[in-house]
Amino acid sequence: MRITQTLIALLAILLLTRCANLPDTGAPPAGPIDTQAHEQRLRAISQWHLQAKAGLRSPEQNGSARLDWQHSSSDFQISLSGPLGQGRVELKSTPEGVVLTQPDTEPLYAGSAEALLYQQTGWDLPVSLLADWLLGLPATERPIDDLKRTDNGLLASLTQAGWQLSYLNYQAVADVYLPGKVIATRELGNNQRIRLVVAVYDWQVTHNTP
Repeated sequence: MRITQTLIALLAILLLTRCANLPDTGAPPAGPIDTQAHEQRLRAISQWHLQAKAGLRSPEQNGSARLDWQHSSSDFQISLSGPLGQGRVELKSTPEGVVLTQPDTEPLYAGSAEALLYQQTGWDLPVSLLADWLLGLPATERPIDDLKRTDNGLLASLTQAGWQLSYLNYQAVADVYLPGKVIATRELGNNQRIRLVVAVYDWQVTHNTP
């Protein structure tokens, strides 16, 4: 299955206004950072775009897909392509809710991105929480069960909403440090679990204008 990404490209061009588009990444900080100030800068990101390879291992599936995710405070657009994406699947927020599109099929609408994605692709992903988690932030709408930081103050691991997350390969993008690899695991019982690995190869961020 295939779907065009013309709209994604157009949106990316539009977002270049006041945008830090930095494919070249720097090294993580050599010494301690101001954790509170860094978190404030992360939460001031108004729009972001990542491209990554995502791998999923669960009782139902085991494979990988290419992930293209654009996100802002008001909307998002997620594209999966590859074996787990069944060719290509696109998930997009709308004023009415969430729509999932695939070639040669009618669009599907729902109020929950998580329900739509799992129904059509088998990906059991907490989309609303991943928007914070991928930036190296705890999700604001759920309590934190456990949190550990690296020696320089960046998020090393997080337990929240039944998921355990590990963060690796931080890189400097604009004035923040963003994880290059996020591993999310959820135990299902009976020695079964879901494991999602997102390896980011391109970050683009836009900060709120002061």
